[in-house]
Amino acid sequence: MSCASPGNDGWCRGGTSLELSANEPLSGKVIESIEGNPGGLLCDPADSASVACSYAGGGEGNFTIEFWALSSYGDTSEKASAEWKADGSPPSIDLRLSGGSAGNGGWYRGGTVDVSVSGTDGISGVAAAELSVNGGGWAGGAQVGGDGVYNVQARVIDRAGNESSDSEQIRIDGTPPTLIPELSGTQGRDGWYVSPVSVFASASDSLSGVSKIEVSDGVGEWQSGPLMISADGTYTPRYR
Repeated sequence: MSCASPGNDGWCRGGTSLELSANEPLSGKVIESIEGNPGGLLCDPADSASVACSYAGGGEGNFTIEFWALSSYGDTSEKASAEWKADGSPPSIDLRLSGGSAGNGGWYRGGTVDVSVSGTDGISGVAAAELSVNGGGWAGGAQVGGDGVYNVQARVIDRAGNESSDSEQIRIDGTPPTLIPELSGTQGRDGWYVSPVSVFASASDSLSGVSKIEVSDGVGEWQSGPLMISADGTYTPRYR
């Protein structure tokens, strides 16, 4: 078997062909064709006492081809055989995440995220299914936990050397944002205000960032932005 793109374990990943030749020893007789099983007519060169041709129609798979030459004398040569091993198709890949406490915007709010990879290959078979987290070593699976951003690279390699890849980014933020409540108004005595009071807050989050800030006077609905309290009374502002 001839191969333009050799793979692993004797497999060919592209340009697979079987180089055939035959000679007719009887004077005046010629080789008419070379046949095989499977394949039927493998090649039909110009009639000659000595022929050479190439067969590339075996497709993908691993099997034995038997072949023989047909002579104009009416007989056939002895059978010969060769192993055909061709696989130019990449395997399938399935990268999965499970576990963890899902949050908003693709973030996890905590827990441990299990990462697994698997694949299938119906021709040469799967040689390896493995993944790497943040550029670390390759392994069959991983568990990711703790605040941070994790880049997962996965690959499945078949026995011929064909490879498929996939990737995922795992983002975990289990730490609440920092919230700073603020009140603005004219203060009187004993903690009382003698003017309308503006209730607002600022916040920061170094991982997933701040999505929104809301305030309430403790009685009404939550609202974004500063809340103005102007009616006399005692209030317990809330912030989130």
